[in-house]
Amino acid sequence: MKARSVSHADDEVSSSASERILAGVDGSQVTEDAYAPGKVIAGKYRVDRVLGEGAMGIVLAATHLELDERVAIKFIRPEMQKAQGVVARFAREAKASRRINSEHTANVLDVGVTRTIGPYIVME
Repeated sequence: MKARSVSHADDEVSSSASERILAGVDGSQVTEDAYAPGKVIAGKYRVDRVLGEGAMGIVLAATHLELDERVAIKFIRPEMQKAQGVVARFAREAKASRRINSEHTANVLDVGVTRTIGPYIVME
């Protein structure tokens, strides 16, 4: 199958037959390539690498393009975003984490939602 590219205002997503295809929040197809090194998320974070993956989410190492600052970005897996209460729990996690001031926790720097990949939390 020939590779294709789909562009959105805030994300670029490429796919090929060998990639796992996920459903984006706007109904588009999102592939694991959406998290590939070099991709730009929300117009300001360049993906450096995947730090970890779990059943519920993915954590990426990224660089803020304007500030040249390294950050971690946490996403809910697209297939999990439709599960009842998951997105609300993710938002509560960001708010609760922001209130904790400890050298033992990562500070939350930003939150947002992309049209294709969905909600994210940016941490130091």
